[in-house]
Amino acid sequence: MKKMLVVFAFCFAVFNAEGAVDWDIYDDASIQDGDVYLAVNIYDNPPEQTVVNMTGGDISFCNIFDSAQLNCSGCEISFLDTYNNSVVSVNANAGLDLIDMYDSSTVFLHNGAENVSNIRIYNDSLLHIYGYSLKIEPLWVEGYSVDDEWFTINFRNSFIPEDHIILHEVPEPSTILLLGSASGIVVSRQKNKS
Repeated sequence: MKKMLVVFAFCFAVFNAEGAVDWDIYDDASIQDGDVYLAVNIYDNPPEQTVVNMTGGDISFCNIFDSAQLNCSGCEISFLDTYNNSVVSVNANAGLDLIDMYDSSTVFLHNGAENVSNIRIYNDSLLHIYGYSLKIEPLWVEGYSVDDEWFTINFRNSFIPEDHIILHEVPEPSTILLLGSASGIVVSRQKNKS
C-alpha cells in the first residue's frame, strides 16, 4: 500500500508539472492563453525598459525587477512580487492571489480589482486603485471597481499603509449615463433656440 501511494504521488507530481517551466525575461514579451509557467522573473535590459503583456496564461510565482513593466488582463498569477521601480498594471479579469510590493514599485488596479485577494506593501511602494465608493477600513479596502464589480482587498501588513494607497474615484456608470443624457438635452435645446 505504501509503495502504491509513493508511485501515485510521483505520477501526480510529474503529470501536473509537465507544462510548467521557468522563464527569465530580459526583453519585451507576451504571455497568452495556454501558457503555463512555474516561475517567471522579469528584468530590465538597460537602456531599454522591458514590457511584458500578459493577456492570458497562468504563472505560479512572478517576480518583477528594475523598471520593468507587467500589464495583466485575463490571466492568473498566484504570487506576484514587485521590486525596485517596477510597474504592474492590472486590468479586466486578472486573478492575483497575493501581491508583495517592495522598494519603490507601483501597482495600478484598473478593472478587475475584485480578483485581487491579498496585498502587502513595504518601503515606498504605491498602490493605485480605480473605482467608486472606495473606502479604506482597518486592514482592507473595499468598493466597486471600474467594471462595476464589488471588491475587498486585504492588506497583510501589521499596519494600515494608507500613505501608500491612492484611491482614484471614477464616476459610477449610472452617473456617466445621466450626465451624458443631460448634456444631450442641453445641446438639443440650444439647437432649437437657434
